[in-house]
Amino acid sequence: WYTGTERVVPGQVGTAVIAAHMIYHDEPDVFYDLGEVEEGDVVQVGYADGDVREFGITDTTQVSKEGLQTNADVWGDQDDVARIALITCDDSLGERYDGHRKANFVAIAEAVED
Repeated sequence: WYTGTERVVPGQVGTAVIAAHMIYHDEPDVFYDLGEVEEGDVVQVGYADGDVREFGITDTTQVSKEGLQTNADVWGDQDDVARIALITCDDSLGERYDGHRKANFVAIAEAVED
């Protein structure tokens, strides 16, 4: 969960940003299957107190590394709903010279009302 630039806690009104690896040290990691989510799918966020909150996927997209830095869906001001931007690497464009992927996969999800 990204805490910089006045990001909200996941579940609060605004856009929380959660980024994680899909592969780490050649092993599947936290967001290994994130690229398979589609609009309408539900993901769960677990909290330290044991609470779990559900979020419905509203959009998925591939974004270049450079484009991610200014992507309005991720970083733009939004004070209407509680939502999360889930971010991981995207293998479809291959790797850069430094071994990092050329793109990211971004899934936007809004809190499901209880």
